[in-house]
Amino acid sequence: MDLPDEYLDVLTDELAPFGIEFSSAESDPDGQWQIRFEVEPESFVHRYPWTDIDTSYGDAWPPEALELWIRVEGRDVFEITFEVYDVLLWAQAESPELAGRLGTLDDPEDQAAAVGQALAELLRQPDRDYDNLG
Repeated sequence: MDLPDEYLDVLTDELAPFGIEFSSAESDPDGQWQIRFEVEPESFVHRYPWTDIDTSYGDAWPPEALELWIRVEGRDVFEITFEVYDVLLWAQAESPELAGRLGTLDDPEDQAAAVGQALAELLRQPDRDYDNLG
């Protein structure tokens, strides 16, 4: 099954504010799609230093690119990962409604918007006052 028309364009627009750019979309013989987006590591970590993505790499920092993967089978999205973040797992725990929107391409524009919304939440700078309580 092919990806919905315009899905990659809408998804690219949703990820652009984070500096994340489309890289590839490939289908395997079983019809599973692997969609890859990437961002330049140094500029991303400069913009979002509180994510500590650089420390997750240890001595292997910086990689060639930071990667966001979306894997789709039919209309079901079964994986969305961005480096240290399992976006679907996070959404299932934090916002079941958002997880529902992330997990299906029944409405491709809404799913793409949900990816942008999830990343905005995941990459939000921590509230420093809250962190210093106690």
